[in-house]
Amino acid sequence: MFLRNAIDGLTGRSSSGPRGNREGGTASAKSKRTWKGFLRDLFLYLVVYVIVSGFLIGPLFWVWFGAMYVDGPKWLARLFQPLAIMCDYCPPLKWLVNAWVNWWIL
Repeated sequence: MFLRNAIDGLTGRSSSGPRGNREGGTASAKSKRTWKGFLRDLFLYLVVYVIVSGFLIGPLFWVWFGAMYVDGPKWLARLFQPLAIMCDYCPPLKWLVNAWVNWWIL
């Protein structure tokens, strides 16, 4: 059964028999991806990134500083670079991140 599903997936065929679709529903019941759903998901991923990286920059500030201005791990500098760019364009976010970092380093 698994091999047959894999072959059907590769060839693009649908092997629905007298009982209909194997998944139990009809082919029209599958939902298509829309631009509205894509943009919504992209916005949600951006919000989650800002929240997670915003929380992480506090305790990791000196490691990030070393990665940006000294000879630290460059992957860490790249990880927080979008947050730094967003802080340049959004002053309330910049204030919030600076307050969080100051709480951790002072």
